[in-house]
Amino acid sequence: MAHDLLPRVQTKSDFRAFIATEPEGRFEFDGEQIVAMTGGTNRHNILTKRSAASLDGQLDPTLWLVLQHNGGVETEQTIRYPDVLVTPLPADLEARIVSSPTIVIEVTSPSTATTDLTDKPIEYGSVDTIEAVLVFRHDARSCAVWQRRTDGTFDPTPQLITAGRVSLASQSLELQLAMIYDGLVD
Repeated sequence: MAHDLLPRVQTKSDFRAFIATEPEGRFEFDGEQIVAMTGGTNRHNILTKRSAASLDGQLDPTLWLVLQHNGGVETEQTIRYPDVLVTPLPADLEARIVSSPTIVIEVTSPSTATTDLTDKPIEYGSVDTIEAVLVFRHDARSCAVWQRRTDGTFDPTPQLITAGRVSLASQSLELQLAMIYDGLVD
C-alpha cells in the first residue's frame, strides 16, 4: 500500500477502525496521521528476536505474554506498535491493542532512531502500566533505559547501558548486552 494511498485519519478511533480492516503492512498512528512501518533489516530482526527471547526465557509463560511487532500500545495521543512488549496474562488474544503493557522495547533503525529515542519513551511513559522502556541501538552496543520510579512517576532521563546487563528491578529481569549483540556490532 503506497503511503499516499493511506486513508486520512485524525483520531485514534479512526485509526482503530483502519486497523480493523486488516490492511497489509505495519502501521502506527503518531497523533496526526498513519505512519507506515517498513520491514527492518536482518540486524534489526535479530536484535528484536534476541531481546524478546531473553525476556521470554525469564518470565513465567503462565503469567506473562511476550509479543513481537504486533501488540499495539495506546498512549495519550498515539497508537504505537513496539518491536517487543510484555503484558500480563490473561490477555485478549484477539486484540490488536494491548490493555496492560508493562515492558516495551524498541530497536532503532536509521529512519526511526530519533523518534525511538525521543518521542516514543515520553509517549510510553504516559501509560500507567508501563514499568520500563528499552531502546536498543541498531548500530552500536547501547541500550537506553527509562523506568518507572517507586513513587509511580516515569523517569524522563534514560540510563545508558553500553556493557554488562540491563536490569529491570520491577520484574527482577536482566538482559545481557553481550548475548543480544553477539556478532552484530563491534
